[in-house]
Amino acid sequence: MDIDMEMDRRWTARIPVTLHAALYYNGLGIIKCNTLDISLDGALVMTGRVILDQDASLDIILCGHDKKTTENCRLKANVARLTMSGAGICFQDVSPENYRFLQSAMDAAANNNDYANKKVFTQS
Repeated sequence: MDIDMEMDRRWTARIPVTLHAALYYNGLGIIKCNTLDISLDGALVMTGRVILDQDASLDIILCGHDKKTTENCRLKANVARLTMSGAGICFQDVSPENYRFLQSAMDAAANNNDYANKKVFTQS
């Protein structure tokens, strides 16, 4: 498994955080998954048995929660690397609203808040 924290080509720090996510991937439809970590320019998503193609284009919806609200963030992304149980994806054209969502999720995880703990998607 390629989940170790080896040196890679990142412009921003990654933060371990589990967010529920859904990938829309051409040919497979919607894939429910979780993130293992996120940064301002990408995420490591755990897709289980579903194998994505290297360099594939996809949409990802990330779901975050705090004690009062539920937020969703939809981003265009590309598969940058593959692991045994998921893929590293790079976000494309992050809007200011999505940037704020990602920063909030990362800040909450760094401060050990329960931002990402509420389940949104039922996992099969």
